[in-house]
Amino acid sequence: MYDKIVLTFGRKFEGRLLPEILEGAMNYVGHGEARLAFEILCDHIAEHDVVITLAEYNEAIILAEEMGSNFEELPFVYIRKNLVVD
Repeated sequence: MYDKIVLTFGRKFEGRLLPEILEGAMNYVGHGEARLAFEILCDHIAEHDVVITLAEYNEAIILAEEMGSNFEELPFVYIRKNLVVD
C-alpha cells in the first residue's frame, strides 16, 4: 500500500545519501516491508547528518503517522536535528 510512496520519498535523498545506503533501505520495499524501509531511511538521514527540508520533514511526519508509527519515537525524533527551513 505504501510501497510507491516510500520509494518516492526515498528518491528525494539521492545525492544526499550514498547510493548503496539508500538502495539498502529501499530494498525492503520489494520484500513487503515499506514501513521498515521508511524507518531505516529515517535512521540513515539522522545517522549521516543528511539535511532535510521542512517540506520533507512534514511529509515524513504524515507518512509515519499513516503507517502507524509515532514520529516522537526512534528513529524519527533524531531527524529534527537535520532540519533546515527552506
